[in-house]
Amino acid sequence: MPPKRDKDSEYEPSSEEVEEDDESEEEELEETGTEPKKKSKKSTKTKKTNKKVIDKYKPSDSESEEYIDDTAEQSSSQKGKKKKKSTKEKKPDDDDDDDKEKSTLKDKTKKVAQKLKDKKDEILDQGKLSPPVIKSPNKKISGNITNTEGDIGGSSEYDDLLSGFPLPSHSRPQVFNKNISMIGSLNIQAFGTKKSSNKIIMRIIADILRHYGIILCQEIRANEDIIQELVNEVSTPATPYAYVASHPIGRSTYQERYVFLYRSNEWKVLEDYVIDDDDKLGDKFIREPYVARFQHLERKNVRITLVGCHTRPDNAFEEINTLVNTVYMDVRKKLQRDNVQEKRQLDKETGPKEPNTFISFLQRIFCCCCGGYSHVSTRDFSEELAPSGADTNEPIIMMGDLNAAGSYVNKSQRAELDTILKKNNLRWGIQDNMDTTVADGPDTAYDRFIFEAANERRWIGNTKVWRFDDGWLNGKTDNETVKKAAKRVTDHYPIEFELKLKV
Repeated sequence: MPPKRDKDSEYEPSSEEVEEDDESEEEELEETGTEPKKKSKKSTKTKKTNKKVIDKYKPSDSESEEYIDDTAEQSSSQKGKKKKKSTKEKKPDDDDDDDKEKSTLKDKTKKVAQKLKDKKDEILDQGKLSPPVIKSPNKKISGNITNTEGDIGGSSEYDDLLSGFPLPSHSRPQVFNKNISMIGSLNIQAFGTKKSSNKIIMRIIADILRHYGIILCQEIRANEDIIQELVNEVSTPATPYAYVASHPIGRSTYQERYVFLYRSNEWKVLEDYVIDDDDKLGDKFIREPYVARFQHLERKNVRITLVGCHTRPDNAFEEINTLVNTVYMDVRKKLQRDNVQEKRQLDKETGPKEPNTFISFLQRIFCCCCGGYSHVSTRDFSEELAPSGADTNEPIIMMGDLNAAGSYVNKSQRAELDTILKKNNLRWGIQDNMDTTVADGPDTAYDRFIFEAANERRWIGNTKVWRFDDGWLNGKTDNETVKKAAKRVTDHYPIEFELKLKV
């Protein structure tokens, strides 16, 4: 038997082992009368190959542990088979090192690439990385037009069409009337980073918003930096704009802001707040209404309270019902209390105006003897008990995308809402037969105003839906393509009314 070796040492057969192997072959031939299977030729080949390998790569004693041989401690009957494996030439050390370096480099490259991919995914999830905007709006894109509503940030053939259309304001006459202020409401449809980065769309949105003295914007999914960019786009040297905005509102990760844009050289904000419906109302709204109170800068007696609301489509009826029966009443009572406190504060600052007439003097003596009279308390009592919808210097208007049409509020539910409004001395400002959506189809008055009937004649002028894409229907482009291009801006039309300033 050959002496034992380390597993990692290269096996070098001695001359005695080779002769012993030859003798075993001769004995097998004598016993069986047949030659061993595929052994004699390969045995010779093995000897020659092993000799070449050994001569070329024979290791020193210190290097003997760096080579591998699978023939250690095998029986003599398995030597032939194991010698076949030994015929395979071992790669030199430098080749092994090269392979190891290549393998290591490949692994490192894969790891770096994976880290970059993970980092990019993380940035995209946080909304910090947007697809690049192609700065060639005049370049025509070949092929059929495809629906690209989800790719607001990039360029498309629809944007090429939009850039060639006149601005919406060109199709409506300019009205310069100091006795009215246009109040509007618009759902801008997912206004966020992508839409705000599209200069063509931003130019059209700004042109629409610039038409109003005050406008409620909904579906604002942007931070305040982007909102300020929108305000800057809308503003001009002659008509600067400012805004107030709610915090992001919503029950899930999808949240929206309400934003009131207003001309800062005409209006100022007295207060703004979000209705808290968690306790008293029982969390009826997915997006709680947002209230803003404005005062005209020149007409000090002109104030208006606007209640913005964007209802959830599948719960529109319940939310509108709560808006009318509960939210409106709470806003009205708060407004009356604030007016009383404001007048009391004004009386303290200017001093009470005592009556000087003789009749007033006798009246005071009589009431002091009988008790219970005070001209101040009488004033407070009459104001605090002012009926809902009373004719005051401050109308309350509820407005927004109420989803008050179509399958969201069916015909019987609309009839029930009509009854509820009438009971509260309220009425619709946008009727059922008006269409507030861009898409072709049946008329759907999703967006609404709700006016106080007692104040409507005094404060409210013309009310309408502004179909901002009417000027694009010039016969050169088919109606369907115009509608798809318009939906790149928003899928809703703005609604508006004239607020009378001369009262």
